[in-house]
Amino acid sequence: LGAPPVPYCLLALGSMARREQSMLSDQDNALVLDDRFDPQSHDAYFAELARFVSDGLAACGYAYCEGGIMGTNPRWRQPLRVW
Repeated sequence: LGAPPVPYCLLALGSMARREQSMLSDQDNALVLDDRFDPQSHDAYFAELARFVSDGLAACGYAYCEGGIMGTNPRWRQPLRVW
C-alpha cells in the first residue's frame, strides 16, 4: 500500500486483546488515526489497509466480526480526537 498518509495505530479488541482466543474467536479491530486525518484525502488508504488486515485474519481462521467491529467499518476507523 505504500507509506501511510498519516500515522496510525491498529488495535486488537475483544478476545484477541484479552488473550482469550478460542477455536471460534472472531476478529475485532480498530484503527486510531492521527488527528491530521482528512477523510476525503486519506480514507481510501485506510479502508484498503483495514480490508487487507481483515482478509488476512480471515485467511488465518479468524471469522469476520458479525457485529462489524472491524477497521473495515468507518465507525471503527477514526482519528484520535474522536476516540
